[in-house]
Amino acid sequence: MEQLKSFADRQNKSIHVEPYLLENTFELIMQNRKEEYTERVASKLKQIIDEHPDKRICTAQLSMVSAAENTYTETGIQIGNHSKSLADYLERTLRLHCK
Repeated sequence: MEQLKSFADRQNKSIHVEPYLLENTFELIMQNRKEEYTERVASKLKQIIDEHPDKRICTAQLSMVSAAENTYTETGIQIGNHSKSLADYLERTLRLHCK
């Protein structure tokens, strides 16, 4: 969280961030139960969307990208994730032209 706030400060942006802990998911990913993990994360993302329809939602871990994309496909609501940010950064930094 501190890295995010520090980044926002350097960009002269003010942000309000409310973290959510997705209980009982760490064990799933550590046990290589990726499908269950993705389903549980996607379910929680949909719950957060329903509870906070006026908020922008982002995932904090690369392991959550599939769940974020699945949730977008089902709901039409974009969920920020590190994969997109990383791809954009690499494209700019390395001057890549991605298709």
